[in-house]
Amino acid sequence: MENQSRLLFLLAAALLALVAVIALSQPAADEEEDARPGEQDWERLWPDLSADQVGRVELALPEELRVLERGEEGWRVVSPTPGAADPVRVEALVDSFATVEVGEALDGPPADFGLQPPRATLTLTTTDGQARVLEIGRDAPVGWHSYVRAGAEGPIRPTRTKLSAHLETPVSDLRLRALWSLPRTAVDGLRARGPEVAFGLERRDGDWWIRGDEVGPEQARRADGLAVEGLLAGLGRIEATGFVTAPEFHAEALPWQVEVQVAGSTQTLAAGQTAEGAWVASGPLQEGLVTLDPAWNEALLRPVTDWWAADLVEVDELALAELVVSLGDRRLQATRSEAGWSPEEATRLVEALQAVRVERGPAPAPVGEAWGRIELVRADGGRRVLRLHQELEDGGRLVVDEAGGAPFPLSSLELGRLSGALP
Repeated sequence: MENQSRLLFLLAAALLALVAVIALSQPAADEEEDARPGEQDWERLWPDLSADQVGRVELALPEELRVLERGEEGWRVVSPTPGAADPVRVEALVDSFATVEVGEALDGPPADFGLQPPRATLTLTTTDGQARVLEIGRDAPVGWHSYVRAGAEGPIRPTRTKLSAHLETPVSDLRLRALWSLPRTAVDGLRARGPEVAFGLERRDGDWWIRGDEVGPEQARRADGLAVEGLLAGLGRIEATGFVTAPEFHAEALPWQVEVQVAGSTQTLAAGQTAEGAWVASGPLQEGLVTLDPAWNEALLRPVTDWWAADLVEVDELALAELVVSLGDRRLQATRSEAGWSPEEATRLVEALQAVRVERGPAPAPVGEAWGRIELVRADGGRRVLRLHQELEDGGRLVVDEAGGAPFPLSSLELGRLSGALP
């Protein structure tokens, strides 16, 4: 028993000694980190340079010279095909070049690093005329590095990140693809003309009004505000899918014209189809022709009646000061104060006005004197008048909103909703 205890003690001691030897033989965490191959300290190649100081970028490739310039209106592609540049993409590109980080100098002939001749030569020129030149060679076989040297006499160094992606990106990817700028709150009107389309939209007194063949050239019908806002948003998102260098199209070859009034000026998008059926267009933000998605004009092809407002009149009760409604021999006149409507029956009538919906579609011209009248007076003095004219086949009435002048039908069901709200 004593021998067995002694044996166990000796085995435990041996195990502890083995653990101690293994622990002492392991390097410290910092030593292991330093010993990893390829790890090194990185530093900015041009520590005194920032992207906002760069006014010109030249990237000389064997196949072409790419030139970007910053002007008063932003970045432009100067070569190989002139045009406005995408500010987000170009700023990212310039920042990656201006803040490039490099590692320790490497030994060996330049040809071994793809620098004789270089794969590309980058020249960054600051707004005050100082030029920084960087020769770009091949990518390192291991890791995300490229070989570069600052000038023909500088040391060869690896970059912290690959630069080859910037060389392989087509210059067209740096072009601005928007055709125009349509801030919706600043848009006052729109006119669309094409082989199958002819209508106009205008904003007046907070409402959108539409003109078209189904409305009449001298008349307007109140439009659905949400639908118009959606149309403008869609038009504002139209972008070029590509760029056309030749041939130039004559005006008659671009039969589609979409004119938008923005803050007192007019922006025009002109579009047409090639013999092969591809869509090409010009816009105020493009210097030449661009190609478009075939569905670019889908919303414009909707029937004009789809843009008509579905409600009889937009009623903002809090903005009203007076209400006068007469339908045949029934009449109600009411005024509104902070305490509410007087008489109180006007509350029910306002609810009916907000609920009434009208039919979409062509309508006959009004005949004779008005049979009924709806007058809304706002607290700011603004006035809106709707006239109800002759009876229609279903028992409804023809309505004319004096603000637009275009007639539209009110069904007997909706007319009954209004009549039922009158005392």
